[in-house]
Amino acid sequence: MSSPAEFPERSAYPFWIDESIRNADTDQFQHVNNAAIASYCEAGRMALFSESSLREAIAGLNVVVVKLTIQFERELFYPGTVRVGTCVTAVGNTSFQVSQGLYGFQGRFATSEATCVVMDRAEHKPIRVPDAVRALFTQHARIGQS
Repeated sequence: MSSPAEFPERSAYPFWIDESIRNADTDQFQHVNNAAIASYCEAGRMALFSESSLREAIAGLNVVVVKLTIQFERELFYPGTVRVGTCVTAVGNTSFQVSQGLYGFQGRFATSEATCVVMDRAEHKPIRVPDAVRALFTQHARIGQS
């Protein structure tokens, strides 16, 4: 299983979004705070799940983040833009792992890993990652690569 720290190059991430840094994202020390950075990660995951073929494959299901780890590498300040790169690095029975690189004007400032569980919307319990989702993740993922 690969981790985002093993992906120093932006080319490792097939899905990208840009997020504007808001003044409200800063703390009393003028840094972009950790909660805002977690929100940038979520925006990147939502962009991945909104990709048309994946959106169709997960229709009617819920995806729940059960673990989120963020490694902060340097400070980030307002104003600016955050580029969030996203890839899938592992697919299990009922879960998959999403790795991300977050970049500001000075380069990468954080990486993240999220373990996501696929849930049946009606029963509120984990289900097997659908074969169509598994195929899409395997096709575009960095599974087993460094």
